[in-house]
Amino acid sequence: MLKISNAGAVFEVLSAGAEDPTFWRKAENRPAFRRLYRAAMERASFFPSHQQHSIRVWSLRIVIMIDLTTSNPEHFQKAVQEVKKRLQTLPCANPADEPPVPPGQWREYMPERTRPLWCNAIFDCLEVTAAKIENCSWARSDANMLIKFAADRRQNFSTAQQEALGKWEKQRKATAIKAHAGLS
Repeated sequence: MLKISNAGAVFEVLSAGAEDPTFWRKAENRPAFRRLYRAAMERASFFPSHQQHSIRVWSLRIVIMIDLTTSNPEHFQKAVQEVKKRLQTLPCANPADEPPVPPGQWREYMPERTRPLWCNAIFDCLEVTAAKIENCSWARSDANMLIKFAADRRQNFSTAQQEALGKWEKQRKATAIKAHAGLS
C-alpha cells in the first residue's frame, strides 16, 4: 500500500520495473504492471515533484502502452487519445501542419530538455499502434491517425525512431491508397 512514508521505496520499485520493458510487455504481466503504475499515477502527489515527472512518463510508457494492446475498441481509442494529447505538445516539422489554435490562446510545447524521455515513451506506444494497422481492422483508422500525427512531428524523435516513423507513414499511405481504390 502506497503511503507518503513509503513513497521513496515505492519509487525505487517503479523505477526498477520501468527499466526493462520485456517484463511489462508480456501478456501475463500486463494486468499487474498496469495496476501498479496506475496506482502510482493516482497518488502522484505522494512523491516529490521531480519523481512525479518520471511517474507521468512511466504512466504513458507502461499503462497507456498496455491499453493499446487491448482488443476493446473503446479502451484502444482512449489510449490513442492519450498518446495524441502528448504528441500535441511536440512541434510539427512544418508549422503549417499545426492544428489551428482558438483566438486568444497560444500553443505550448513540451520543454526541449524533457522531450527525449517523452518521445521514447510515445514511440513505445506507436510501435504497438503500428502493429494494429495490419492486424485489427477496427483499430486501423485510429492507428493511422496517430501514425500521421507522429510523422508530422518526426524531428522530435531519434534518427532510428524517425526511420521507423517514415516506414509506418509509407505503410499508412499505401493502405489509404488501397482503401481508396477499393483494393482492401
